[in-house]
Amino acid sequence: MRLEKQNRRSCIALLIGLAALIGLIIWMALGGLPRESVGDDVKGDLQAPAPRTAGRPTG
Repeated sequence: MRLEKQNRRSCIALLIGLAALIGLIIWMALGGLPRESVGDDVKGDLQAPAPRTAGRPTG
């Protein structure tokens, strides 16, 4: 293998890696993955629990 071919292949690999890294940085800067997924959705109604009464417990 000639030295020019090896240098050209190394340069192409380096450029592809650099382009992938820049793409990843831009993707992360623009938001990347959303913070909330479908699994985070709450199905029930969000209400505060009933207030407790002061004093001795009944029973």
